[in-house]
Amino acid sequence: MMVGSSMITRLLLLAASLWKTAVAQPLPAIFGQTGAASPVPANVAQYILDLEAQGIYLHYFGDEQLFSLALSPKLRERLQTVAGGADMASMPAAYGVDHIANRVCNWNDAPGWATPQNGADARTVFYGRELRQAPGTAYGNVIHLSLGPEEDPEGWTPEEMSENFAFWQAMHQQGMSVAAADELRQFRHDVSSKLGGTFMQRWGTQISTKAHRFALQMYTADSQNPAGLFFEKFLGGRPPTTQVIFFEAEDGCKGTPTPVSAVASRLFEVTDEPAQGVVFASVRPFQPIVLSAALFLSAVLLVCKVLRASRSVPPSLSSDLQESCYEDVE
Repeated sequence: MMVGSSMITRLLLLAASLWKTAVAQPLPAIFGQTGAASPVPANVAQYILDLEAQGIYLHYFGDEQLFSLALSPKLRERLQTVAGGADMASMPAAYGVDHIANRVCNWNDAPGWATPQNGADARTVFYGRELRQAPGTAYGNVIHLSLGPEEDPEGWTPEEMSENFAFWQAMHQQGMSVAAADELRQFRHDVSSKLGGTFMQRWGTQISTKAHRFALQMYTADSQNPAGLFFEKFLGGRPPTTQVIFFEAEDGCKGTPTPVSAVASRLFEVTDEPAQGVVFASVRPFQPIVLSAALFLSAVLLVCKVLRASRSVPPSLSSDLQESCYEDVE
């Protein structure tokens, strides 16, 4: 069977069209609309719930420092109640860009410890932990948020409470630097076994943890972009909004919602050039996409099988395409 150049051209155009239709997807709405001021809606509780439910990762400073966001069951229940409108007074607050001092969240203006047993309210400040070697995550890292230990089985242990109260005292009452005060805290390897229950069931006993207080802090994207290690997984290395939210720990480490893998910035569109009758691949920018090319691959395989069946390849087609079809397709 002989296959003409025009038929193969049409098949390739169909394959490219199927690819573009099947895989071009906009960036999830949770990252905000292009050009908007902020991705965070008025219902901050629902936003936090959506981040967890959609499996959104937080990008901390550094290559592959991506952390999954996990809420304790008790905190999730609290946020669901607030998001539903039953307790608007407990709606979490994100600090605005005017709350920044020396390029970080101004913890001097954030609520401190009312007592050695009361350091967070799940509204302006959260109890949290960084988890390392966590199962079921892309990079083994998790930011785990909870309520206080008096109302949450996954809350801080007495040792975590004590060391973080001392950490806060050292900085805010004794004038120590963050680095010096941080010597009072440590990574722990026994928190999971001490908590047991749902925490140990989910995370196992192999994890190491470090407890932090967290705040939600807004930054302008431009103020963070020069680092190049927060937004590189967005199209063009920039988030779609002019401001972004960070989950910021009291020691200054902060992470912002990010796609878990780099989105493709371009798709190949196959166009027909009537003057030569040759198929060229021209590159055009598109919206961020999620590459799921099974449908496109199927169309290309169909073209390759047709070529193999005919054993007659028009000279106008790329020799590279011919070789890949004959060598790779069974």
